[in-house]
Amino acid sequence: MIGDKIKLLREAKGLTQQQIAQDPAFGIKQGTLSAYERNAREPNIETIRRIAEYFGVTSDYLIGISEHQTAEYDAVGKVIPLSDDAIDALRGYDAAELSTISSVLSASAATEFFEDLRAYVMACSPGPEDLAELLPMADHINRSASADHVALEMLTSYKRKLLDRALDELCEELTAAADLSTSTKPTKGGERHGNSSKTRR
Repeated sequence: MIGDKIKLLREAKGLTQQQIAQDPAFGIKQGTLSAYERNAREPNIETIRRIAEYFGVTSDYLIGISEHQTAEYDAVGKVIPLSDDAIDALRGYDAAELSTISSVLSASAATEFFEDLRAYVMACSPGPEDLAELLPMADHINRSASADHVALEMLTSYKRKLLDRALDELCEELTAAADLSTSTKPTKGGERHGNSSKTRR
């Protein structure tokens, strides 16, 4: 609810209700703010805009239309469903690291790798909704497994093997692509590695 968002944003700034209410830029009395945070009262549209501007977030985030705090992140999230934390993490990488990430995501073997990664993560720490999907898979691996935890342990080991294999295939593809890129780069003499137009005698 909107009151929960306001409280979360205020606490993220490390401010008490009294401190923030005393800030002229905020312009809302402590009693009113308290009522908002308790969801006992809802701010009007103009107040929502003022609160959003003060905290540097969008009105859509405050009222729950968007999960992203800023318009920039909201635009990214509409194209790629990433959380704000994931977007922040990506922005922390340098150009070389982003190039590696781009190569990995572009590889044809990446799809299988990420599918196996998801299955492995689910098997390691399954939630209630995951168990319904995972246990039949574990039973398929060993139909004699009588206890759920035994089946899940076997599934985790099995999924790890699949993940390792998928990772190996992904690395092989990336290595081959890197070797191809290196072999086609022009040398100082104008030739291309592995593709020389001159005959060696």
